[in-house]
Amino acid sequence: MSVNINVVVELKHRQHSSQRNPMRSRLFLLAVSLLLALSAAQSAGAQGERHVWAFYLGFWAGGNSWGAQNHLLSDRPAIGDYDSRDGGVAAIQIEQAQSAGINGFVVSWFGIDDGVTTTPALNNLLDRAAERGFGVGAALDVFDADFNRRRGQMVNSLNWLIANRVNHPGYLRYQGKPVIFFAFQERTGFSDADWQAIRNETDPNRNTLWIAEGLGGCCLHGGAMDGMYAFNLAWANGAVGRFVTERNAVQGRGGLYIPTVHPGWDENLIAAAQGRPNPTSPRPRNNGQFLATSFNNATTIGSDIILIVSWNEFLENSHIEPSINFGNQSLDTLRPLIAAWRGNAPLPAANSSPEQGGNPAPGGTTLTPTVATLNVRSGAGTNFDRIGQIRRGEVYGVTGETGGWFIIDFNGQQGFVSGQFVAVSNSGDGGGSAAAGVPTGITYRANFNVNMRQAPNTNSPIVAVIPFERTVDVVGRSGDSSWVQVNFNNGSGWVSARLGQLSGGLGGVPVTG
Repeated sequence: MSVNINVVVELKHRQHSSQRNPMRSRLFLLAVSLLLALSAAQSAGAQGERHVWAFYLGFWAGGNSWGAQNHLLSDRPAIGDYDSRDGGVAAIQIEQAQSAGINGFVVSWFGIDDGVTTTPALNNLLDRAAERGFGVGAALDVFDADFNRRRGQMVNSLNWLIANRVNHPGYLRYQGKPVIFFAFQERTGFSDADWQAIRNETDPNRNTLWIAEGLGGCCLHGGAMDGMYAFNLAWANGAVGRFVTERNAVQGRGGLYIPTVHPGWDENLIAAAQGRPNPTSPRPRNNGQFLATSFNNATTIGSDIILIVSWNEFLENSHIEPSINFGNQSLDTLRPLIAAWRGNAPLPAANSSPEQGGNPAPGGTTLTPTVATLNVRSGAGTNFDRIGQIRRGEVYGVTGETGGWFIIDFNGQQGFVSGQFVAVSNSGDGGGSAAAGVPTGITYRANFNVNMRQAPNTNSPIVAVIPFERTVDVVGRSGDSSWVQVNFNNGSGWVSARLGQLSGGLGGVPVTG
């Protein structure tokens, strides 16, 4: 199906209304109270790794999709008006999320009929996730009447997802099972019997977990769904009582409850444009306090998953993605909270300078990851077992290379890492970079840890990583000025212009590549 990207984006911004919650009687909640103690004990007993996932809107498709929303946007991403189908964008976003302790994205997906925007975005994010030890799951989005509304569409999308994507090495899992979310599934009008028939047709052995959107335990559909979450719980201000009520309603019906937290909320512009009848009033961020309160209260109800809404819903201003207005505030707020909840030391910030670690070989070839975390495997290929991970900033001695994989000494054993995601250097050289150039008077300040490459394209080898906030001299540019050549580490290389701040225009900078 041909899809107009701008129309899809315009339609996609919608109201997740707090009015979905039907009144549940106090008598019912009392009746199930005995079951809840057992359910909570089961949850605690099953608790292993604690997960923090962020809901990711997969329909941002570059400049036009953002430009069409100019009148509705009060903030924008720090990396610019991106396209979620871009591999470089997805890599940056996953690494930013990982820097705060987030270990998965739940990606809104219009289904297999959308081959233009959200399916390519989902595939891109899955591939980048597999490279980085991250998880990406699909949320079948039923908001748009053109997608997933009819039974045949829903079945086709689920069949494709289960047959082709849930076994992807980057797919999101919980307790060993792939997780499939739904959004606006009640707009299908399907009955309990319909949903049960769809489940029996597409996943008869219950090999996946299905998580429905809604409030008050409304939408488990007689066991067709395995659990529930709410997209918009901002109206409840992160109150413990609301989390408890929602948990009780879902667990009392035998489901898994996933609490939702927000950094804030402001849907005024989009609500006015769409004529939403009952929008949530603005919830200010209060310098991260709204998020901190919401997160801390969500951790008290016994769940081992917390869902953040959202990574990048900029029209309802629930985004935690680094942005022009808020910078890294949300990630910086989350980092110590997630670490404390998991009982770990906080991860280093995405914008911190690398620290050396590992076991470099004196005077020899070394490597350092160019991604936040990199899998170490028992052999040269993704089909080999993962034996651990190394982190950006750590330096390891290289003992060999085979088929594009480097061999390192990892905890006393031989480990293999993909050459695609490391910067390699030899003692005393520039790490494969060209000779330093003549400064032009223009400087480049890195907005992130920025990969410096041998040539102005993302397929070129990485020769160094320029730390966040490091300022370097610009010595050249590409013909379209999307890349700039800079001096760093006694050599020169290429960096993406959009990932840093230039001190001036590039009109007088020579084209060198």
